[in-house]
Amino acid sequence: MIRTMLLAVFVGAAVATAAGADDPHANAYTATTWEVAVRTLPCDAFRKNDDGSWSQTRQIVIGDGRGAVIDSGAFQHTGWGVSTASGVLINNSFKDTGETRVLELRCAK
Repeated sequence: MIRTMLLAVFVGAAVATAAGADDPHANAYTATTWEVAVRTLPCDAFRKNDDGSWSQTRQIVIGDGRGAVIDSGAFQHTGWGVSTASGVLINNSFKDTGETRVLELRCAK
């Protein structure tokens, strides 16, 4: 009986781990750099807003994801809004940046 219970615990733990339950980035897009993300991720990673800005639709992990977490930033200037070698970007929006110029060419409909 104890052996059966232990087996059930081990199997349950393996299933939870395989399903990504312990991975906070399981549903995130990943890229080696932020510029690569903007240039190559599927367009559904971003959406164009009514004011002409662009927003992330999903979490984006850059590099190994161990760097800074950039959450709910609003970037507006002529250069690139984000410069990070490693980190997690969540709920950010961009207007008149290098990102928006690339997204306009790639993803505007």
